[in-house]
Formats: sequence, structure tokens, C-alpha cells
Amino acid sequence: HPSSEVDRNVTISIGVVVCTPSDCEGMEDLIRMADKALYQAKRDGRNRVVFLQ
Repeated sequence: HPSSEVDRNVTISIGVVVCTPSDCEGMEDLIRMADKALYQAKRDGRNRVVFLQ
């Protein structure tokens, strides 16, 4: 909307995890690691992707 005060640019922070069955014991481990990666991306300045293995 032309009169909106919201910025037209959208940025994202993404946490990506590479996890083999021997590295993760289940879905909870995978989610915990992805959450850690996401918050690291936010701490590092946002608008970025962080990969953890």
C-alpha cells in the first residue's frame, strides 16, 4: 500500500542444520540444533544464513 509505513524490503535469517542419523537422536535434536543456528544468524547481524553440522 503506497501510504504504508512498513518498509518494502523483507529480510530473513535462516538456521540450517545438516544432521545424519548418527549425529541426531531424533526430531528434538534436529529442532534444537536448527534453533541454535537461527539465533546465531540473528546475533551475527540478521539477514543471513547460518549452517551447522
